[in-house]
Amino acid sequence: MNTRKPLSAENWLTLALDTLDNYGIHKVNVEYLARELGVTKGSFYWHFKNRDALLNEMLNYWAKNLTTDVIERSELNGQDTKEILFQLMSIITTERVGRYETAIRAWSAHNEMARTILEDVDKQRLKYITKLFLGMDFDKPDAEIRARLMMYYQVAEQGIYLKDSKTKRKKLLLQRFNFLTKK
Repeated sequence: MNTRKPLSAENWLTLALDTLDNYGIHKVNVEYLARELGVTKGSFYWHFKNRDALLNEMLNYWAKNLTTDVIERSELNGQDTKEILFQLMSIITTERVGRYETAIRAWSAHNEMARTILEDVDKQRLKYITKLFLGMDFDKPDAEIRARLMMYYQVAEQGIYLKDSKTKRKKLLLQRFNFLTKK
């Protein structure tokens, strides 16, 4: 009797993102993923029509789980905008939700579908973070530049291979937050 749990589309998507991050887009293919999961290619086709469908779903999964859901989670406790911003920055920093940023951005340099979704995500992030700074009574130009600085830092931090301790990352998070919110 086979007690192995059937694979979900999410299993394929998370492996595809990890593969993209570790090896690049060329390695995200049905044969490689099936081999890594220890299943036949038929399992893949149960969830996806073809590789292009996987790539599209992978980008949508990334956008939803690592942007939309993070924004929603940062607002869960109904705090004021300053507390929401701190919660957002904390989630991004402590949960490493930006871990695929460098790989997605590299892929988008050569792929229109990836570029389009990345641009949409960047616009969504900028709009949301700017709104938070506006809620802290910064004027529009200040709010947007602070939002951009936060985004640039968060994106770049994921691609820089400094191995800071958890304590140091928390300290830097607090310093960054105080810097961005100081009037």
